[in-house]
Amino acid sequence: MSRKEYGSPIESLAEFILASISEIIVLVLSVVVEQEIFTETACYLYRTSVAIMELKTTDTCPENAMEMFQSISRSVNLAKLLVEKCQKPFSDPELRIITAQQLEEVIKHIGECLSLTPPSAFGDQHYAEVAVRTLSNEMQNAHFEPQASKTSDIDKMLSLEEQPEVEPASTPTETDLYPISFEVSTENPQFLSAHQLHEILESTSWVSKRKLENLSGSFTTLPQDQYMEPMYEAFFCPLTKKIMEDPVTIRKWSDI
Repeated sequence: MSRKEYGSPIESLAEFILASISEIIVLVLSVVVEQEIFTETACYLYRTSVAIMELKTTDTCPENAMEMFQSISRSVNLAKLLVEKCQKPFSDPELRIITAQQLEEVIKHIGECLSLTPPSAFGDQHYAEVAVRTLSNEMQNAHFEPQASKTSDIDKMLSLEEQPEVEPASTPTETDLYPISFEVSTENPQFLSAHQLHEILESTSWVSKRKLENLSGSFTTLPQDQYMEPMYEAFFCPLTKKIMEDPVTIRKWSDI
């Protein structure tokens, strides 16, 4: 149907919607609560105004144009009331959540209205149809999460972190002659084997990382059947309970 057959009512209603959206965008700048949500709402409404202008200037207009514009107009008016209500600060978290939910419903409803636009309304302007369809899908899937809800989730996480940790059950101390427990081993150093001492030094960072890397490299290069002298750090004197600085080894004895 030709746009001219509708006369001025369609154009007047479209102009009214565009003016209301412009007022909302200005009011959003003064919102003091949930600014992120209201800013996102203003962005959706601005893109809606572009779609309305595109539909208003087409040569053909859909049969349901008047009903569609009236429905969009009611949603825009509701959004304007919500924006005006939030010009003053309020700290009630429940009220913030309700406001966010209402704005979300407004945006989704406008998206549903735009989805009812038939392809014939765009004529040969395929880019306009793609833009309106994309906007409609985004608005129908819009989701607003108020800051109060985010803060509540953070508080829950912090409360969980503040809960006392459950200490693991203590393991029974080994009483055999060659204990593996680090505590028992350090109390009875004369019972340490070279392998156990190496593990303790490595686990407690008493030996530098580079030294351990070099040592592990030398282990891999030696043949399996070749005898390997233990580290000097492994020579533990059972009398002085200290590491021997210059122990007499088999290799050193053979060189004499």
